[in-house]
Amino acid sequence: MNHILHRLWLRIQEPRKQSVVYFLVYLGVTVLGAAIMLDPPRSLQGTIGQVLVVIWGVMHR
Repeated sequence: MNHILHRLWLRIQEPRKQSVVYFLVYLGVTVLGAAIMLDPPRSLQGTIGQVLVVIWGVMHR
């Protein structure tokens, strides 16, 4: 198992730690954008409307 993880770690582009952090940030933004599209916050939805909230969610992806 450690051998597989080590080989995977070596396949990541240098600087590895920074690349992993970027990946996690992009993944988090994508997940949050999808969550906003699927279930918009009620406070925003009531204020600006469902269509604009969905557009906002798409723009954050």
